[in-house]
Amino acid sequence: MSCSICRIPLCEECISIKDNEILCSKCYIKSITKKNIKNNPTKDTLPMKSMPIVTRDRVKLFLKDAEEKQKQKDAKQEDENKILLEKKKDKEKKVITFCNWHEKRVAEYTCFKCKKFFCRDCLGGKKIKDVYCKSCWSSIKYAGVLSRHLKS
Repeated sequence: MSCSICRIPLCEECISIKDNEILCSKCYIKSITKKNIKNNPTKDTLPMKSMPIVTRDRVKLFLKDAEEKQKQKDAKQEDENKILLEKKKDKEKKVITFCNWHEKRVAEYTCFKCKKFFCRDCLGGKKIKDVYCKSCWSSIKYAGVLSRHLKS
């Protein structure tokens, strides 16, 4: 079996019979669209939904909503700009501190006990979140030994 228009061979599943003619899918679609165009001179093949009635009040509400959204966007943008300016100022204000015992080395830590700045070489020890310089660490380290020795 083949299409009566384009003569393409068809299987039984692809066959559609219309007005005693055997048509392939392409020819069938073409025949439907031709008939729809002839029946509808406006060339509207699909039914259109009716448009809602637009009143002045509805337009005013739409404009108010648009203005409010724009104001919110502007406010958000201003907040973001303020945060960026503050971050830039913080970077500019950043002061380089030097080690309390080494004049030419940059300080990386602050001692929890004496509050002095020191470099990696002067690091005495760390306890969870606290950092101690060597001098304070030695006093902490031997404090338990001295207290036991003094008691006896």
